[in-house]
Amino acid sequence: MRVQMNIHSIFFKLNLFFAVALIATLLAGFSAVMRLGARDQADLLIQSRLLIREYRTSRARPEALIREFGLTVVPRTAWRPVLDELKQNQNRKRSLNRPHRLGAAHVIPHAGHLYLWIHPHNFKMLLRQEQGFFQRLALPLLMFGTIVVLLVTIYWLLRRALLPIRRLQQDIVRYGEGQYPAAETFSQHQDEIAEVGNAFYASAHQTRRLIQSRQLFVRNIFHELNTPVTKGKILAELVEDSKTQSMLDSIFSRLASLLKELAQMEQITSQDTRLQLKPVRILDLIDQARDLLYLDEPIPVDITEEQMNADFPTMSIAFKNLIDNGRKYGRNLRIVSGKDGITFISEGTPLMHPISYYVEPFASGDTHTGEGFGLGLYIVDQIARKHHLILHYRHENNHNIFSLKKS
Repeated sequence: MRVQMNIHSIFFKLNLFFAVALIATLLAGFSAVMRLGARDQADLLIQSRLLIREYRTSRARPEALIREFGLTVVPRTAWRPVLDELKQNQNRKRSLNRPHRLGAAHVIPHAGHLYLWIHPHNFKMLLRQEQGFFQRLALPLLMFGTIVVLLVTIYWLLRRALLPIRRLQQDIVRYGEGQYPAAETFSQHQDEIAEVGNAFYASAHQTRRLIQSRQLFVRNIFHELNTPVTKGKILAELVEDSKTQSMLDSIFSRLASLLKELAQMEQITSQDTRLQLKPVRILDLIDQARDLLYLDEPIPVDITEEQMNADFPTMSIAFKNLIDNGRKYGRNLRIVSGKDGITFISEGTPLMHPISYYVEPFASGDTHTGEGFGLGLYIVDQIARKHHLILHYRHENNHNIFSLKKS
């Protein structure tokens, strides 16, 4: 599985910064060690000049100067390994060889020490630095090691502090899908990320409580209103005057229809509603919509076995509203499935406003009333959005065409 690298991620920038800082520190440490080593060799060659000059003056080995320089005289019996190292270096052309006007001297690295081979005319001497390589570089190595440890520690602390961002991001995505955090507190830490997370968790739980209160309130209203509307329809049947009876029946039927649409709107727009998307036959959705409308007559369709990925109950409501809209405000409704998605076509006059006007609650004609399109297209638009679809409208050849297309 290929993992895509997000160059805009905070973690990517943190890793990049740490890698650059670590590489720069290691390079600086390596360069400093090399410079210190080269400086030690240069100092030995300078000391060799003074030693040779002192020998030329006193005609004796300058013991006091040797001790002052921190050197030790190597006995002649131990010369061979060091001089063999010098020959190998000369063969590989890697020795540090510096001609001297009073003689010649070589610096020979061997077994962790630096040796000074002095061999002017009639005078040969092999000296060794008392401090070894690691002893001389102990302080610089300790300093750079401390810097590396500090860099690694700071990186670990920063990464540990930033890791909760991923959990917070996942919780925010789940919250957008209608899932609320299980706890009311994100973290017990005192940093800025914990403060942001705790504020989000508190807001999410407050929102959940408000939504639950609103749902309880709305459902209670529906329950209380349904009872008088039902009783009103029953009483309307007892009215002897046919004209009054028809008027009352129309009023109470409209109230019942409006309450049903409000209940649908509450259910669909609720954040707790979770769609179960799966492939469903479009013909099954149309049949379910016809059942919801209590339609006996068939609807002309240009559909065979086409399917769409949808939540069957909610998409059936969208189909029902589009079919009802086409029958109420048009003629000769037919449904077509094609590249443009699912299309509902009916003969009729064009809409007076853009489709964005009619997907508002209770939009109708030139005013916002309880008549006309009502909540129908608003509910269709909400369902389409939850399915990542877009409700389109156009008028062609005296036909109103409503389509559900992929966004």
